Amino acid sequence: MLIQGCTAAKNNQSLIYVIALADPAQPALIDCTGRLQGYVWGENVGWINLDDEAHFVAMNDGAAPQDCDVNDDGDVNGLDIPLFVDLLLSGGGGDWRQTCAGDLDADGGIDLDDVAAFVACLLE
Repeated sequence: MLIQGCTAAKNNQSLIYVIALADPAQPALIDCTGRLQGYVWGENVGWINLDDEAHFVAMNDGAAPQDCDVNDDGDVNGLDIPLFVDLLLSGGGGDWRQTCAGDLDADGGIDLDDVAAFVACLLE
């Protein structure tokens, strides 16, 4: 584990920020099944490995999102296009369900590589 620190002043008080980094760096992320993966820091227990097959944390947010149903209304149709385009142009920023529904090549985000598959999915 690496420890990085810095100081800053706010309202005439010195604040010390300490950032603990896992080595290797694997920040916690939500995968497309709703399961948290990576590492998180627990103040009283230290690093918690969320990738353990026996013990893990999952989001209780329903089933995995349907491919191409970016607006999560249960249907794949033209109403998904504006949100897909917004997420594509902004480089992401949607919630995990929106990102997973539009990330059709499963590379972790919505990008140009997903466009052809998204169009094909809409036309099915």
